[in-house]
Order: sequence, then structure tokens, then C-alpha cells
Amino acid sequence: MLVFAGLLFILTFLIAGTSIYHMVRNTTLAKLEARLAEEISLLRRIYDEGGPAALANVVNQLEDPAVAGERFVGLFDESGGKLAGNINIAVIPDKLTTRSTMTLVSNGMDQTLFARAVVLESRHVVVGRNTQLMKDELDTLAWAIITEGITTIAVGLLIGWLLSRRPLRQLERIAATLEKVAQGDTGARVRISNGNAQIDRISRLVNESLEKLSTLMKSTQNTIHAIAHDLRSPLNRAFILVREASENRADSQQLLNDAEAALYNLGAIFDTVLRISRLEASTSRSAFSVIDLREVIRDVAAVFEPAFTDRKQAVIIQDASSPVTVHADEQMLKQLLTNLLQNFNRHTPAGSTVTLSACRLGTGGSILQVADDGPGIPAEAHDGMLKPFSRLDASRSDEGSGLGLALVKAIVNQHGATLSLTDNNPGLRVEIRFPALPPNLSNL
Repeated sequence: MLVFAGLLFILTFLIAGTSIYHMVRNTTLAKLEARLAEEISLLRRIYDEGGPAALANVVNQLEDPAVAGERFVGLFDESGGKLAGNINIAVIPDKLTTRSTMTLVSNGMDQTLFARAVVLESRHVVVGRNTQLMKDELDTLAWAIITEGITTIAVGLLIGWLLSRRPLRQLERIAATLEKVAQGDTGARVRISNGNAQIDRISRLVNESLEKLSTLMKSTQNTIHAIAHDLRSPLNRAFILVREASENRADSQQLLNDAEAALYNLGAIFDTVLRISRLEASTSRSAFSVIDLREVIRDVAAVFEPAFTDRKQAVIIQDASSPVTVHADEQMLKQLLTNLLQNFNRHTPAGSTVTLSACRLGTGGSILQVADDGPGIPAEAHDGMLKPFSRLDASRSDEGSGLGLALVKAIVNQHGATLSLTDNNPGLRVEIRFPALPPNLSNL
């Protein structure tokens, strides 16, 4: 890239330098021609007013020693014989009727003149200027352009090389970091300067991508470890129950039933993990429609009423006065509420109360809240509880798989909503904020 830029700069300079040279040369010749035309016009007027004698007198007077060798004037008869002036060669009249460049003899030396001629009856007048001075000036200009060009190109290339060193070093650091990541070092990151150049923005994007990749890998590893840890005990228990049932014990049927229940629970765990994975990978919204959150709350709460009654728990529905519509998958939202109410039913004592509410926000969005007055979750554990297989009981002695809130989080993400866990003083408050309806659905 630097070589291409250098070649382009050189080509541009050559074109510009050549254009300047020819512009100066043409301007100088134009001025010289205008001066010669003025002198011819003056001599013509002198001839018209004073005749041949006056013309010869003026020509002789124009032989100024101060400009000898630079300004030339000659008066010739019709046969080419010199009558006056400092041009010492016979000139063929028909070759001097227009502007031309010619080699004439002056003071015994060949000199190239830029000359004009005019025929005045039987007299031929030639005026000219020595082109050597102009040639010297143009040569000086040409060398100045070349010298300046070489200097500018050298300085430009040096500056370009110096400016390119930092981006090149940064690209090398990016490549080295990616090589480390490819070799298994997921913590490698590109060192970023405080600048805001394009290469710095690219470096930040690379680091963001690496951070997401690292988080995903850690999450995957944690999920695999959690699955291995959580499924080992149920599998062992099912194996033991089946082995004991094979011994023709009196309670063999009950043992087989218990083993079947354990295996069914394992299957449910795998189904939930797969569902979370599908939700995280999917972007399809083919099943989305405009639904009222109030109806979803009432339907799911009615299903859980017997379970709440058995554990002497209460549910309060704070019904909004107007529809609270969202663009969502109704079955997913029912699954979301089911998971939250299962957690309440399972982890809060008798006499606890859960409050369900939905309302519209001033920004056009909607909010769904599930709040209880149970033991709650410590604030420092809120974020961790949204990860798969996370439990407050590290020993896994309590019932449940630790996937309920993880599935809730996946459903929330699928809807472009946000999920937050806060302290309800006492208990836990779960808030889900849905975005405003798309413009084409807002009137439905």
C-alpha cells in the first residue's frame, strides 16, 4: 500500500511539474511575442511618419550596448542586404514574415533568436530576442522542480513510512493475539492505545469479539461441568434402583417406578437444556403475535391455584385497567411465568404471597412483575442465578435442576426484553421490561 501511494505521488508530481514548466514557458513566450509585436508596431509607425531614413536612424539607436547580446534589430533591403542593426546575416524575407525561431549571426557568434519580421515596402525589418536567457531561466526552473520533487518525494515517503509503522505494529499485535487465542489462550487481548484511529476501533471490536467468545466458552464449560455434576447422582440412583429391583425384592415394582421417575427427570433436564440452546441460537419470530399480558397472568395463575392451596400460599393479581399488549410468543410467556411460579411454590414457605402485575410504561413499552415475600435471593447472587444449573444450595441437596431462571432469561432475550432481579424487602422481585410494539402493530 505504501509503495502504491509513493508511485501515485511520484506520478502526480511529474504531471504537475511538467504542467508548471510548460505553463511558465508558454507564458514567457507570449510576453516576449507581445513585446516584439509592440516594437514592430512602433517601427511601422516611425516608417509611416518619417520614411526610410527615420527608420534606419531608429534602428541604429536601438543598438544599446547595455543590452548587447540580448536584444536584436535589423533593417534589410529587398535583396537581403543589411542596412542597419546588429543582425549580421542576410535574412530571406519570406521566412521572416511571421513569428519564428531562427539562428542568426551576431558579433561573430551563432545565436538563437526569437524574432518577428515585417515588410515595409522595399525594407525588411527584423526584431528579436536572444532565447538563451529564457532557456537558462527555464533550465533553472526545471532543475528547481526536479530538486523540489525529489526532496518532497523523499520527505513524503519518510513521513508515510513513519506514519505507517504504528498501524503495522498494531496489526502485528492483532495477529499475534489471534494466534494466541487459536492456541488456547482465551484471555489474550489486543493492547489498545488512547487514540481513535480506524485501527484502534478495529482493535476494540476484536477485543469485544474475543470477550464474547471467552464468555461463551466459559459458559459452555460451566454448563458441561454442571451437567456432569448434576446428572451423576440421578444416574447413579437410577442404576442402583434398577439393580436392586433385579434382585426380586418385594418392593421391586416400587424401585422400578422410582428409577423411571429419576430417568424421566433426567430427560426433562436434557429437554430444558436443549430448549435453552435453541432459544439462544434462534432469531425466528414466526409464532409472535400481539397478546395481552393480563390474560397470560390469569391463565397461568389458574393452573397453579391447586398447588398454592396445598402449600397454603397466596397469589395476588393486580389487574391493569386497560390491556397491556406486547409482541410475543404466548406459549413462551406462559412457560416463563410457569417457571417463576414453580420457583415461588417450591422455595417459599407456607403463608407466603406472590403478586403478579403488568402495566404499560410511558416510553411505550410494558413491564411484567412477579414479586414474593419469601426468603429471597442475596443481591450478590442475582446475576449468578440466571446461569444454567445455578443454585443457592451449592451441595445440590434441594430439589430442582437450577435451569428455571436460565430458561426465563433465554425467553426474555428472545423477545428483546430485559430481565432484572431485585430485593422485594422481603422476598424477590422479578421485572421483565418489554419493548414498545412495532409501528405496524401498535394499532392492533
